[in-house]
Amino acid sequence: MSKELKEMIEKKYELIRQLQELEDRIALANTGCLEVTNMAKEETKVEEVKEEKKSKEKKVKVDKVKEVAKLVKEGKKASEIAELLGIKPKTVAVYLSHSRVKTEK
Repeated sequence: MSKELKEMIEKKYELIRQLQELEDRIALANTGCLEVTNMAKEETKVEEVKEEKKSKEKKVKVDKVKEVAKLVKEGKKASEIAELLGIKPKTVAVYLSHSRVKTEK
């Protein structure tokens, strides 16, 4: 085998090795991108769940404010309302202040 042919074969194997190394790097990069994409999706889901929870909590609070206002209209005292709803009298006062703010708007 000629020296020139040997050099060409060695060059071919070197190029094949470099190509394989590049393919490995690309595969690794794609895996990393996939992981980042999955992490972003998970973060989005977490944010959506948090927002949904906040929305539900706000609705519950609005319902409580309405209930407190209704009981006040019925002539109940703050301590009675607190006992009926299982909340503290101070919470009743806060809900009443929210109710007043809403009716003033």
